[in-house]
Amino acid sequence: MMSEEKTSKAESTFDGLPFMDTFYSLSSNDQSERNYAAYSLLHHLFHREMKGENASDESEIESNIEVEIKDGCYAFTRLLNGLCSGRASARQGYASCLSSFLKLSFQSGPLETDSRKKTWMDLFKSQLGGSENITAAEFVRQQLLQCTSKSENSKDIKGVVNRGGKGSEERDYMFGKLFGILAVARSGTLAVNNVDPAFELVKGYSLDLLELYEYKKWMRESATHALKEFLTFVSAQDNAATLRKLINTPQFISFFEPRNNWTAEKIAVYLHLQMLCTKEPNDNKELPYALKTSLLTVSSLEGNDAICNVKSLLKNTSSIVYPRCHMVWDSVWAFLAEESIVDTTGKKSKRKNSKIIRVLRNKAPVGNDAPKDILEALVNSVIVNGLLCTDIGDLSDKYSLDDSSGVTHERRALALSLVHQLCDLKLSCTLIEQVVLHPKIV
Repeated sequence: MMSEEKTSKAESTFDGLPFMDTFYSLSSNDQSERNYAAYSLLHHLFHREMKGENASDESEIESNIEVEIKDGCYAFTRLLNGLCSGRASARQGYASCLSSFLKLSFQSGPLETDSRKKTWMDLFKSQLGGSENITAAEFVRQQLLQCTSKSENSKDIKGVVNRGGKGSEERDYMFGKLFGILAVARSGTLAVNNVDPAFELVKGYSLDLLELYEYKKWMRESATHALKEFLTFVSAQDNAATLRKLINTPQFISFFEPRNNWTAEKIAVYLHLQMLCTKEPNDNKELPYALKTSLLTVSSLEGNDAICNVKSLLKNTSSIVYPRCHMVWDSVWAFLAEESIVDTTGKKSKRKNSKIIRVLRNKAPVGNDAPKDILEALVNSVIVNGLLCTDIGDLSDKYSLDDSSGVTHERRALALSLVHQLCDLKLSCTLIEQVVLHPKIV
């Protein structure tokens, strides 16, 4: 009881940064400064004492709420615009604050008014001229797209029509849209009060991310990262039906069309979606039409017919994002191994410690090939024969040298990184000795 009183007293005496100063500090490279600015902003907008809870009469309450609505509308617009700023760490700070802002504005509302059943976002929508025919969640997407889209034809001060914008400005708008969609997903406002999100809203955000993927080559990995996280959220809300319906839309079917240009990023999304659709052990439903093909198999890694050249695409990731490892490998390891929590508490330690490790699956999520066989084909075909271009005729006749070019530093670096990641998996000693740490590699 005393601790609650102390906490309440501490919150009531919190001054924080001035409201207008918080927006500048949200761009700081110092994470603690960004956090303090975000807390100050949210405290100013949503703290209970600032809603007129202790006001003496109804007119004062209404006046305080009107001020809060104006400040909230200004903050909402300013946060959306800040996503497109390239200054310091503006995108990180504004996106993080926007996520918390949306969560609070959807969950709470005025306390002592006739409109107490309305949330703050409902009131912000009315103040900003939002249509009554759309929900608050749809209004957020509408505002996000408006603030992160550069109008093609705009006029400057002299009235001269400018067609399009500079390349750097357009890039800032694209990244602003990506950070904004992730902020919405992480805020949890797509499913308010555990209600399934509207399918059209989820579809709209997904198509926005697909458009970002098609924007530029350097945008592909960032867009697919965001798409994976967004679809994971949809699946985590027990919306398997929504996810399956989304994957069966013409846009997703076309995205995974065999005739389209496949990339390592598409492989990452494809494997991730297959795992999301098969994560329930007792789920006997068929995979969506777009995901029915087994992509990661022994046959595809050996270079045989598949919807795409998996072997070549995986090998070529050595030069895409060097020196780090491409995101597709996270999807590959997640497809072959599952996470398990292991107790690492020592005999002399009184504190419980645990860590997450990856254990090779007994059965692949999709397909008939055993994960052990897929792993062996991956090492022999992609790492040994692809990245290192080593003659392994004595190892197996089915793997042949297919690249006459020299081994680059990028390929060696990727091969070393993959071997290191394989050693982190909980594999049998035989598999490590004969496959992962084969003399042709080490």
